[in-house]
Amino acid sequence: VISLVISKNETAYLKKEFPELGKQIHYLSFGVDTNFWQQMSSVLSSKSSVNQYALSIGNDSHRDYELLIKAWKPSYPQLRIITKRKIELPIPSNITVQAGDWRGKLFSDEEIRTMIQNALFGVFPIRDTIQPSGQSACLQMMACGKAVIISRMAGLWDEDGMRDNETCLLPEPSSISAIQEKIDYLLNNPDKRVQIGVSATHVVSERFTTEIMANDFDRIIKEYAKS
Repeated sequence: VISLVISKNETAYLKKEFPELGKQIHYLSFGVDTNFWQQMSSVLSSKSSVNQYALSIGNDSHRDYELLIKAWKPSYPQLRIITKRKIELPIPSNITVQAGDWRGKLFSDEEIRTMIQNALFGVFPIRDTIQPSGQSACLQMMACGKAVIISRMAGLWDEDGMRDNETCLLPEPSSISAIQEKIDYLLNNPDKRVQIGVSATHVVSERFTTEIMANDFDRIIKEYAKS
């Protein structure tokens, strides 16, 4: 029996916690379909005045939407949160919460892609966890050429690829001031926002595609079969 883990940090954690299973635990690079998740024809759309919202998507229990809502200043543009999670806070006028669920297809993949492509940037507030929370949606946004803010959780899947202020922005978890600092930076530096989005697309194509994931899976299975 082998265990495939889609976060380098979680892989290291499991090998430390279960040393007797170390040789059976393997890191599998997680990937998204870059033939589908693509940026708009012009990356300069990220600077366009028509893009008046930031976007946050996801349903897992580690999403810290309460923190994000508390951090979202009245001066910020519209924030769209797509989630089926119940949020126990009053919703300010510059925040919209819509139900969304991949399994239930409340939005199609094409609709989600359009939302991403038209957004200023993505933001993923994550409570500190060893699990790679937010991985799919974050990489999809990055593949679409968007700068993303995602909490520097213990389970960040690849610290070599997810580099603060280069391919993404990594505030500390559970800190309102830390996430506000990153939001302010992206809003006040549109050229840097575009630059990070370009770098995000490149790193996804180099490290986080479904083709890379399939090749890694094939390699691991073949190595296991030989042992």
